[in-house]
Formats: sequence, structure tokens, C-alpha cells
Amino acid sequence: MNGNNNKSEKLSLFLLGNSAVGKSTFINKYVNDSFSEKTLSTIGTEFAFKTMKLPTGEDIILEFCDTAGMEAYRAISFNLIKRANGIFLLYDITERESFHKINNWIESIRDIKEDNFPVILIGNKCDKEEERDIDKEEGQKLAEKNGFPFFETSCKEGNNIEESVKLLVFDIIEKIKLERLKEIEEGENGNVPNENRKSFIIEKNRTHGQNKKECC
Repeated sequence: MNGNNNKSEKLSLFLLGNSAVGKSTFINKYVNDSFSEKTLSTIGTEFAFKTMKLPTGEDIILEFCDTAGMEAYRAISFNLIKRANGIFLLYDITERESFHKINNWIESIRDIKEDNFPVILIGNKCDKEEERDIDKEEGQKLAEKNGFPFFETSCKEGNNIEESVKLLVFDIIEKIKLERLKEIEEGENGNVPNENRKSFIIEKNRTHGQNKKECC
């Protein structure tokens, strides 16, 4: 992704969803490999960072942004979403209200981001099977309707946490590559200044030589 080996690129991954769906515990499980039943509700926004090494040998910095799910903080969340590279959209499989509100979050995302913006739908707390109120098929149906990948996760047991992060990162990288290739093609067709075309050609040759699925 980055032609400068001395500087790692950073991707901003945002977590959206109602309060108490497990956004903070999702981040804590991935970043610190730890879990606590008692987690305080996020006030405003909180950030955490972790470096992922890609199969190409490049390091990429993942910035996780945990946004408060309460109505009072949604304006803050939406302003921050403008700089997000990808979003995890979470609901609690034991709380139907959190599932019903997913459509509201989707509408808000689409008001801000383009149609092909990377989003993964997450049904969290799947370790609480005896308390389940939303069938897995309901989550899959909603994801398919909106063109999102879908996972059920458990921050307690670690189910699908790493897998969902890898997939979102992969989708973001693919989107960035397509955007850069489009810029390159426009450059070759004379839509960018001459002084920039050489760097576009170099980037194109380097990009075509990489393995398409470099992070999964």
C-alpha cells in the first residue's frame, strides 16, 4: 500500500451501535486480548491502536474508534465518521431494540459515506445463546439486504473477532487500491498534470505486482 517503507499507513476503524452492545469489549479483546464482564459505557469517543503486519511485510496501524451509542453523542459520532475508513456496525443478539436500531445507523452512514463504503455487520454476544433474541438468520438477511459481510462474535470467547477485523481491513485495502488505480488511469489519459504521471505509472506497476489478497 505504501511506497515509503519508513512510514506505516493508518486505517481508522469505527464501531457504531447502541449503548451496551459490546463495542468497547470488542476493541479490548482485539487490541489487548482481554475481556471483562463489567465495562463502563463510553462517554463521547475513545481510541485504541494496534499494528497489523500484512503478508507483504508492511505494517499497518489500526486506529479503533469507540463511539457512544447514546442519542446525545450521535452528532459527535457522525462528525467523526467522515474520516473513517471502515465501520463495524454492532447489535446485541440478546437485545432486539439494538437490532431494530441498525437501520437507523445504516441510514446515517449512507448520508455521509459512498455506497461502496466498507461496513461489516456484527451480531455480538453469541456466547449468550440461552438469552438469544435475534436469530442468526435475521442478521444474515439484514446483511445481505445491505450488501454487508456478517459475523456473530463473542468478546468473551473470542469468536470471529480477529476474522472480522481482517476482513474489514482487506475490504478497505481493496477499495484504496481501486481508487488509486482509477487515479493512475486518469493520469495516463491526461487528466492529471504531466509532472504527476511518472509517479502514477510507478504506482501502477508496483500495485499490479502485488498479491490481491494481501491481508487475509
